[in-house]
Amino acid sequence: MSDRGQLGRGHRILRGAYDETFDNTDLPAEPILTSYVSVRDEKIVSLVITLTRPADH
Repeated sequence: MSDRGQLGRGHRILRGAYDETFDNTDLPAEPILTSYVSVRDEKIVSLVITLTRPADH
């Protein structure tokens, strides 16, 4: 997983390719997920994970 940037104080964007064992029905062979994380007082207060599809070229 790679750190992709900071949205503002306490907000981070992480993007990574996942290859662990989980139910990947209807997902690409190596799904890329983007995680939007909000942290307050060193604790995660919000987490949103989205499937990121590669752009068609």
